[in-house]
Amino acid sequence: MSEDWLKDFDTSGLSDASRAALPESVRFVARHLELATATPEEIVRVLTSTLPRRVIAIDPDVVVGGLIAFLIWAVKRGRIREQRVEYAIRKHRTEVDEAMRDDRTWSPSKQIILAAVRDGVDPSDLDGVREHALARGMSPDYVDEFVYPQPICLADGLWLQNEFAAACR
Repeated sequence: MSEDWLKDFDTSGLSDASRAALPESVRFVARHLELATATPEEIVRVLTSTLPRRVIAIDPDVVVGGLIAFLIWAVKRGRIREQRVEYAIRKHRTEVDEAMRDDRTWSPSKQIILAAVRDGVDPSDLDGVREHALARGMSPDYVDEFVYPQPICLADGLWLQNEFAAACR
């Protein structure tokens, strides 16, 4: 269903990066709830908790901007039936942005990978990410439990193609 919606959504108002990131962003949300019948509470939970915890975005604005625009469009077109969803999205937009940048809301895997990225490690190099974490004093058992392929949106909006992303299609 969301795939058909994406075909109808006018992306001309989005940055090139947000336009590139949008399909995977929508697929991620659609895996966590039924968009057509989503309640405001469900949408806010996914945007403020699940998305920030699980999705690694080098530039969170790339993911959030396009996704918010798409969800509001879907409400206005009646594809998301609950009209209060638009108000909830707008009301919690700042909370979504903050959660995407707040490492306290992130999964351990996201924390490890983004710490490595901040220090210049290529996120596609999981061995490099592992070595970075070990060099920072993390336990090998802890690192090995949490360093695995994740959905990673690069700054240009393209998604790092890894086993996790492939499994989510």
